[in-house]
Amino acid sequence: MRVLLVNGFGAEAAPAQEITVARSHLEAKGHEVTVSNLADEGFDQFMSAAERHAYHGDGPLLCAETRRAADQLQNTQAVAILYPSTHRCFPARVKSWNERVFVPGVAFKFKPSGVITGALDHLDRTLVISIHRNQSRLPLRTRLAEQARAAAGPSLARSFYLSSNRVCRSRFTTTAQFDEATAKRVFRRW
Repeated sequence: MRVLLVNGFGAEAAPAQEITVARSHLEAKGHEVTVSNLADEGFDQFMSAAERHAYHGDGPLLCAETRRAADQLQNTQAVAILYPSTHRCFPARVKSWNERVFVPGVAFKFKPSGVITGALDHLDRTLVISIHRNQSRLPLRTRLAEQARAAAGPSLARSFYLSSNRVCRSRFTTTAQFDEATAKRVFRRW
């Protein structure tokens, strides 16, 4: 299976240990893995005024990084996104990637009746992994439950679910650390 592994960590964590663990685990299972490092690919900026204007036009992908990311997304069977959670939210680069690549014609399309339908029907699996580092001294179970309820990650997983086919397995998980044991548990159910 072709897997796109999206690295939502910043350049300060490149290559993030978590990405290395996820990649090695997926490759050991026989998957062909492509890593997309959002910090290196120019996704530290939000949608520009020109991109907003072109959003509902015939060509909403105006720059090279969004066209490249859309090609990666359209030529894969599974997507896994790993990112550090700060203040119960995903980083700006993940939001930038989501709003600049999940555009009409790439992630969804409009039927003549005006109904929106997903365009990523080739996706079989999606996984969003939120990693909470350096949290307060609350018990781990309490921290993770509180963060999962308020995290933005489920909305990202939902956008994948709505853009893909109806049999696509789409999951969101949150963890305080992502090591080999966590990868084995997370990817086993994926």
